[in-house]
Amino acid sequence: MLLGVHRGMAERTEDLATNVEDIIAQCRHHVYGPVFCQRCEAGIAYDEVRGSNNDGNQIFPCTLYDDEVASIPCANRDPFTRDEAEARLKQIRADGDKFLAQIRVVRPLIVDHFEPGSEGLIDCPYYSGRIHFTVAASNGHVHARCNSTDCVNWME
Repeated sequence: MLLGVHRGMAERTEDLATNVEDIIAQCRHHVYGPVFCQRCEAGIAYDEVRGSNNDGNQIFPCTLYDDEVASIPCANRDPFTRDEAEARLKQIRADGDKFLAQIRVVRPLIVDHFEPGSEGLIDCPYYSGRIHFTVAASNGHVHARCNSTDCVNWME
C-alpha cells in the first residue's frame, strides 16, 4: 500500500507540471487551489474573468487553452519565460521528491505504532515540531500535519 500511495502521489506531482510548456502556459500570478471567490496574486478576482469553452468546461486567462485564452483577456497576465519555467519545473520535482521522502519516514512511525481509529501527536523527525495525525478507522488511511512550516502535510 505504501509504495502504491507514493507512486500515485508522484504521478500527480508530475501531472501538476508535466513539462516546461505546461508551466509557460501558466500566468505567474495564478494561485493553485479552489478558485471560486479568490483572487490571483495580481489582485484579479477569478469569478470576474471566468468563462467556458465549447465543451462547457470553465476556463480562465491564467492558463492557455490552445486558442481559447483570447476569449478571456487579462491585462495582468504574465507568463513565465522558458528559463523561469525550467527552474520552476526543477523546483516542483525537487519539492515532490522531498515530500515523498518525508512521508516514507513519517508514515511508518504512525502506522507501525497506532491502530486504525487512532489519533495523536508524535515528534517530527525533521524539525522541532509535532505531527498531529489520524489513522482512519474505516480504511487505515493516514492524515498527518506537522506544525513546523514547510514540513510534512498529507492526507491519503
